[in-house]
Amino acid sequence: MRPGLRSAGTPVSAPLDVMTTNAEVRRFAYEFMPYAAIAPVLGAFAYTLDGVYIGATWARDMRNPLQAARYRTLVGSTFIA
Repeated sequence: MRPGLRSAGTPVSAPLDVMTTNAEVRRFAYEFMPYAAIAPVLGAFAYTLDGVYIGATWARDMRNPLQAARYRTLVGSTFIA
């Protein structure tokens, strides 16, 4: 276990210790752990832009299947109830 990698008294390295006992794999994973932690934060902006552009350019392509699903749900629920 590496000193300084603690969060609320629980070692951050515990999941890595459970996944492997190979010291070389652990060393490599510890080296890239900061990148794995920051990737979702940096990717959130890209995911947001992706959603905005798909929503702005493919609105008709997304609307039609959603309305068909809504229609099937309403028709189906009348037969169930």
